[in-house]
Amino acid sequence: MSKSTVYGVTVEEWKAAYQQGIVEFAALRWLLYRESGIVRIAFGHNGPPTDEAGSRGTPVFTHALILTEEGAVNLANSILAVVADKK
Repeated sequence: MSKSTVYGVTVEEWKAAYQQGIVEFAALRWLLYRESGIVRIAFGHNGPPTDEAGSRGTPVFTHALILTEEGAVNLANSILAVVADKK
């Protein structure tokens, strides 16, 4: 008997999320703000090192996600449900 879900999503969605060639990056830094009924989340990294002591320059944001307020609340609830799941 095969499993119909993987980590709570359908097998088809799981395969689509891990398809060959999908672009991924590590978002070590993020910026979130709300304006005129939308929520924008920008993702990036802490910026280039500026000295040998490890100081960093201005953060560099390379990707952004724009959501409706309802979509942002749904995303936040989904993240909380997945991260808080102790099963």
